Amino acid sequence: MDEPLETSELLAFSKAVDARSLSRAAAELGVPRATISRRLARLEERLGVRLIRRTTRSLALTDAGEALHRTPASCSTRSTTPRRACAGPTTPSAATCASRCRR
Repeated sequence: MDEPLETSELLAFSKAVDARSLSRAAAELGVPRATISRRLARLEERLGVRLIRRTTRSLALTDAGEALHRTPASCSTRSTTPRRACAGPTTPSAATCASRCRR
């Protein structure tokens, strides 16, 4: 899993979290909702952790998702930093994820 993270995936994640809705994020980005969903799934797969718990009516961040969302933009766009921060044998706490990203 050494593929670089896509900016479009990180943008979809950030917009979905800020909008608290995949539909609103899609509208803001001018893409179909399915595109946002695919980008989020690809980002989670690349990082090896679940970032968002989705239901038909709400989005909730996991600890790893919360840590990634709090990560400064300069850190989020570096290809390996989010992976190092959020990947591991178990889902790290938000504090652990964020602290690893700052390195």
